[in-house]
Amino acid sequence: RGGGGGGGGANGQNGRGNNNNTQTNTPPNPAIGVDIEAINKDQNAYDADQNALGQLIDKLDAVYEETPEFAAAKAKLAADMKALDEARQPTLQALQAVPEYVDAVGRQKKAQADLDAAKDNEAGPPDASALTELSGAVLVAKTAVKQLEDDAFKNDSSIQAAQEVVDADKAAILSLRQKFQESLPSNTEYDAAKAAVDAAK
Repeated sequence: RGGGGGGGGANGQNGRGNNNNTQTNTPPNPAIGVDIEAINKDQNAYDADQNALGQLIDKLDAVYEETPEFAAAKAKLAADMKALDEARQPTLQALQAVPEYVDAVGRQKKAQADLDAAKDNEAGPPDASALTELSGAVLVAKTAVKQLEDDAFKNDSSIQAAQEVVDADKAAILSLRQKFQESLPSNTEYDAAKAAVDAAK
């Protein structure tokens, strides 16, 4: 019976503890809402300036690509890539008689057909894990075919010579694009747009 009395005392203490822990509601600070609104406004302004800068760079890039120097480089690359493709054709034709290559192409076609069938399944959307597995099979099959082609191309000196010309063309275009990037700070439109972005940070 004495223990029961002690329990009552504990309940009484808990009751007093609950009363002491009663919290009062603090009214929201209006300044917090103002700060968030200001932050959002600044972010929107920064995003707009960034977008404007990106659009300007795209416009300047399009103009640059029309310059005689860049246009000539692009035309040379296109012509040399066509020559490379033509140089590869005899080797690709010869590969059609190689059983290993024929089998690899067959596996690639089957893997692609299996993936397409899974995507077009009328029963419902395909299982994600199954799609991943089928996509992986397609990649493996394509890689095998490409490896056989690359190995054959390496044994043809005319293909290698044409490839070197194309690689040089790509390097030349990359150099011209670097030249364009380095010219941007001297453009007054770019300078103003970049300054607006920097100021909005």
